[in-house]
Amino acid sequence: MDSNFSIVADTLIEVAKQGNVNVQLMLAQHYLEGNGIPKDIEEAMKWFKMAADQGAASAQYNLGQYYMKKNDMSEAVKWYRKAAEQGFSKAQYALALRYENGEGVGQNYEEAVKWYRKAAEQGLAEAQCNLGVCYVDGNGVEQDISEAMEWYEKAAEQGLAVAQFNLGRCYENVGKVFIAADWYQKAADQGMEIAEDYLERCLK
Repeated sequence: MDSNFSIVADTLIEVAKQGNVNVQLMLAQHYLEGNGIPKDIEEAMKWFKMAADQGAASAQYNLGQYYMKKNDMSEAVKWYRKAAEQGFSKAQYALALRYENGEGVGQNYEEAVKWYRKAAEQGLAEAQCNLGVCYVDGNGVEQDISEAMEWYEKAAEQGLAVAQFNLGRCYENVGKVFIAADWYQKAADQGMEIAEDYLERCLK
C-alpha cells in the first residue's frame, strides 16, 4: 500500500462505512485501479454496492459492468437499468445493447431504440452510431436512411471510426463517392482495415 494513501485510508474507510457516498466511490475507484492500494476487484465492488444502494448512478453502472464480466446478464441488466433510469448515458447504452442482443432480457428492438436514443441525445457516440444502424436496418423503427445518416454524422464527427465508415457507405450507396471517400479516409486513418479497402475501391 502506498504510504501516503495508507495514512488516510483508515479514516476514509470509517467515513465510507458511515454512508458517505463520495468517499465510497473514491475507495471503490482506488481498489478498482490499484491506485495507492493493491488492486482488489471484490473490495471495489463492495464499496460500489454501498454507493449503488444509496442511488449513485456511476456505482450502479460499475456493478452492471462487473456482472457482465461474470456473465450474470440478469443482474447486470438490473443495475444498468437503475443507472439508466437516472439518465446515466453509458448505462442507457449498455441497457440498449442487452435489449438488442436479448441478454438478460427478452430481445426487444423497440426498447433498444428507446435507450439508444436517450444516450444518443446526450451525445454518446456509440449510441448515436447504433441508433443509426437501427434506422438503416429498420429494427425497432421504420427504416429511414436520412435519419440514420444524421446519427452517423454526429458520431463520426466525434471521431468514432465505425460511424465514419458507416456514413461513408451511406454516401457511396447514393453515388456521392468523393464524400464517401473522405469518411472512409478518416476511418482508415484510425486503423480500420475494411475502410482502407472501401477507400481504394472509391479511388479507382
